[in-house]
Amino acid sequence: MQPPKQPPRHAQQFLRGFCDPDLVSEIEGDLYEMYRGWVLHKGCRKADFLYWLHVLSFFRPYFIAKRKVTLHPNHSLMIKNYFFIAYRNLSKHKSFTLINISGLAIGVTAALIIALYAFNELTYDRFHPLADRIFMVYKERITPNGVQPTYDTWLPLTARLESEYPEIEMTAHSFVDNVRVSLDDKQFEAEAMFADPEILKMFNFPQVEGNVDHVFSSLNEAVITEETAQKFFGDEDPLGKTITLDFALQYTVSGVLADIPQNSSLQFDLVVPIKSTPDYQELSENWGSSFLSSYVLLPDASSAERLEAKFPDFIAQVWGEDEPQKTNFKLLPLTDAYDTFVGDSHNIYVLLVIAIGIILIASVNFMNLSTARSLERMREIGMRKTFGARRSQLIYQFISEAVLLCLASVLIGIMLTMIILPYFNQQFGTALVFPLSDIRVLILLISFGLLLGFFSGSYPAFFLSRFKIIQSLRGKLRSKQGGIGLRNALVVLQFTVSIFLIGSALTVWQQLSFMQNADMAFDKENIILMPLGLGSFEGSAQDSARLEVFKTQLLAHPDIVSVSSSSHIPSDWAGWFTFVQPKGWEGDPMRMRYTFADAAYFQTLGIEIQEGRMFHEDSQNDRNEAVILNEAAMQAFGWENIENKVIDMGRSEYQLVGLAEDYHFESLRNEVAPILHFYRAPDNGVHNYVTARIQTKDYRGMLNFLEAQWEALNTGRPFDFSFMDEQVARMYEAEDRLLGIVTAFSGVAIAIACMGLLGLSQYTLQKRRKEIGIRKVLGASVGKILLMVGRDFTLLILLSLLIAVPFTYWLLHEWLQDFAYRIEVNVLLLAGVGSVALFIAWLTISFQSIKAAQANPVDSLRDE
Repeated sequence: MQPPKQPPRHAQQFLRGFCDPDLVSEIEGDLYEMYRGWVLHKGCRKADFLYWLHVLSFFRPYFIAKRKVTLHPNHSLMIKNYFFIAYRNLSKHKSFTLINISGLAIGVTAALIIALYAFNELTYDRFHPLADRIFMVYKERITPNGVQPTYDTWLPLTARLESEYPEIEMTAHSFVDNVRVSLDDKQFEAEAMFADPEILKMFNFPQVEGNVDHVFSSLNEAVITEETAQKFFGDEDPLGKTITLDFALQYTVSGVLADIPQNSSLQFDLVVPIKSTPDYQELSENWGSSFLSSYVLLPDASSAERLEAKFPDFIAQVWGEDEPQKTNFKLLPLTDAYDTFVGDSHNIYVLLVIAIGIILIASVNFMNLSTARSLERMREIGMRKTFGARRSQLIYQFISEAVLLCLASVLIGIMLTMIILPYFNQQFGTALVFPLSDIRVLILLISFGLLLGFFSGSYPAFFLSRFKIIQSLRGKLRSKQGGIGLRNALVVLQFTVSIFLIGSALTVWQQLSFMQNADMAFDKENIILMPLGLGSFEGSAQDSARLEVFKTQLLAHPDIVSVSSSSHIPSDWAGWFTFVQPKGWEGDPMRMRYTFADAAYFQTLGIEIQEGRMFHEDSQNDRNEAVILNEAAMQAFGWENIENKVIDMGRSEYQLVGLAEDYHFESLRNEVAPILHFYRAPDNGVHNYVTARIQTKDYRGMLNFLEAQWEALNTGRPFDFSFMDEQVARMYEAEDRLLGIVTAFSGVAIAIACMGLLGLSQYTLQKRRKEIGIRKVLGASVGKILLMVGRDFTLLILLSLLIAVPFTYWLLHEWLQDFAYRIEVNVLLLAGVGSVALFIAWLTISFQSIKAAQANPVDSLRDE
């Protein structure tokens, strides 16, 4: 006869664990009776389920035992003893302790710096308390090829929006321009934001002097940043001081803002009322000239979609019934400004993957070495059990050691971060700050240390403490009991991440090198750029003549081949757009970029004219009616040649006189866009740059000559210049910074992985010391022993390579899709990375292996 079926044992233990002892017997008896009935009528499986369900239903305050927590005097002594033994064990094995602590500390440092950088980039504009409710109004032009978003809007827009839509709480518009600031006999270059007073209420730029509610009470007030105040006035009080902008507009400083955070899409040195600009009244009702940014503050983020739905009626009111079919009005959340105007959050997520990879490698390394080291302590465990130690005490012992190590590593990592961060900021042009005073950051770091310590100590703690005394005292485990499978899996994971990081760094470098060395279709070498135009002068009738003399003096130098004036240069192409259409075109006008250049522009920059001619300086027709297109514009118009081609721009017609080769005026991340080139004489005020093409390698002498001519101009500005190749390199600052960070931290990752490998090889050789001694006695050479030891690690790294290559290929292929001009991911390169990882691993373990192979076998066999 079979014994009656018993309730689930774990459910009973759980009930006895939490239930009040005065109630548990009665509850258990009732449940047992019910359980027998369930078994009889519903079956064993359902009876077990119902028993568990009823046990859980008793887990309520009334039934839970009221336990008085008291700390036995021996408990504090035990905890102290745990940490004392932990310290003794760690100091006894210095090399393991050093590898473990330093590897994890370096990993924590690298991950912290990357996390700070990523946090700074991903929180662009989020320091404004109302950031989630601020939206930028922009328009989309509907074209046959899709939509073209543009972000410049019109001066009367915000007032009209506010009057039409009462749900808008506040509006503001602004534009930023480079200005010359005159202060007594000194002059400065600065970025001035011309804005409504509401801009300082909508955005949170803290004032350190003055009051937001009272600034701009008159049109001649200005607000400057702390850095600008220091630059202009030194230690003097800036309030009440007068500054002059562009030799014409005078303002009194009425407030000082805290320095603008680096992660703000609005960057400026000073703010002045937009109504103080000379053209304000003229433009206040002009819906044809768009040049500023418009912002609206809504009650909540969800109302943006409802407001957008009303915009087609607004467009019809302002521009006519047909316009909604050609134009969309949209609202861009301020929190999306980073991806739209500043950078690419995809790159930031790549860096976060690297940070996670590094901390993963460091953590795996830590756990691997902890597991390997703990196996040596089997006899210690046996002895402790012999003298009465309980299993729970052994578990506490192992975990306390791991926690001690992790907390020490995190503490060292924090200190290293504080030391390295200033150098990182200097190297990568950032302004990162470690918010150590933020209690949340400290709690997060300490929690990480505790969590990692618990997990890394839990395996040896729970695994080793369960063996019986006799097994522990023998100190030998079967291979499957020694955690070899787990350690091998962790080694594979380490090198998989390392190969991925190195492969990513090399591919980013290849893409950056491709962009920097690509044929830009204009000359980058021996081109000197000077930001100089009529706007650089105070405004006298002789300025044009002085500028002409300057250029004539330059051309008189035998090593200056050509000099030109232009409104833009490649690498600094402001967003100037206009609507044009081929003559006779029945479709909607197309929106294209345009620029102004003199007759020497194409020759000076080495841009090839494929058809037609360059501008003629003396041609009156070229001054008013000529245009030169690039190939992209020709393709957009559907033209195959330039013969008798005319374009309409508003009420004007322009004859196509030349076709320029597509030149990359922007980063190769973007495709070459259509450009219209219009002629303006060198003395026209629209030009912002003077460009000189030289033919000498004596750059120092040439710059001395240019500086002397610049001083003769007497603009009051210091000599300013740059080389074109430097300008082109600046277009790739974001990619260059990404490459630097990826390269640096990939090196850190492989170093940490090798430190782990070094520790494991030490452990392995120590475990196989007697085997090596026997093999030497039997005649094995050093090379054979080295191969024996390295074979296992080699197989693990080859397995890592098989896993890492396809994953890395897929991820890098996706990343490269963001570039209009790009390389292909090189699989052979990734395989080569695996070979390098294998070589480094062999170097790491070779020293220890050769040392073990050369040791006297008598020493290793003496104990047998």
